[in-house]
Amino acid sequence: MDWYPLYNSLRIAAISTVAVFFLGIFTAYYIAKLPRLVKGVLDVVLTLPLVLPPTVVGWLLLILLGPKRPLGAWVLETFDVKLVMTWWSAIFATVVVAFPLMYRTARGAFESFDHTLAEAGQTLGLSNTYIFWRIRMPVCRQGILAGTVLAFARALGEYGATSMIAGYTPGRTATISTTVYQLWRTDNDAEALRWVLVNIAISAVFLLAILTPLVQGSRDFSVDWSGDEVFSAELTETVAQETAACAAENLEMTLQQQLSAGGVPDAKVQVQMHTAEDGRIEIDCVTAFCTEPEKARALLAESLGNEVKLYVEEDS
Repeated sequence: MDWYPLYNSLRIAAISTVAVFFLGIFTAYYIAKLPRLVKGVLDVVLTLPLVLPPTVVGWLLLILLGPKRPLGAWVLETFDVKLVMTWWSAIFATVVVAFPLMYRTARGAFESFDHTLAEAGQTLGLSNTYIFWRIRMPVCRQGILAGTVLAFARALGEYGATSMIAGYTPGRTATISTTVYQLWRTDNDAEALRWVLVNIAISAVFLLAILTPLVQGSRDFSVDWSGDEVFSAELTETVAQETAACAAENLEMTLQQQLSAGGVPDAKVQVQMHTAEDGRIEIDCVTAFCTEPEKARALLAESLGNEVKLYVEEDS
């Protein structure tokens, strides 16, 4: 049994997955920040290979990379390298058909990311690169890993586009999928079944190795923060401070509006809050400066209750 199709399929799938991984996450990251209209147009273009028949994708690649086409002819003349009917030609096909799977899952993960964490990292003076790889990627790892698994599986099982752009040459361009088809054409069902079982076994092992820890909460993929304990503590504290400060600012505006509506239009309110260990935001005290302190005190006590510390001073 010639094992070249297995070696070639794994080689093509591995290279394609690495390429799609970086292309997918960076494209998803930048497109997620674009306006809705531009994002919608690019979504259609980038997701198109997912819905097109693989043979159509292969034909388009032949039109683009063929030796008699401008790009293919230029590469052949300049570098003496053929872009079609070689084993690496299949990489172009697998990257194109697997890219939408990585892109869509990565974009969904990035859009669900809590941007407060990134803003807290910026407050600490961290670079965007550090925030992306050490904060954003670990938080979004489940979506990223799911996209990687889907991209690898798609690249490993690709047939239509691969057969058109790389063909089938035993010992040179043969993959598991093209080999199974050729064996079926020659009525060699026993050998075809062996390759089918090999493909199933590889896919099952890969899926189990990646998805099992993913389903269990990604414990095996958690980021090692040993050596970053100080940063982790600072990040947590900064997030809590930013949240409490935002809540205090909103409460100040609300109380000033209530005092103005109650007949104390010149009041200035300061609120001090903190985030408790259980995540609740609690009010430490409320200080008001106005020309009618007694009236303001009554209105604030009515709004906040008697448990909140109130300090009302006359503003001269």
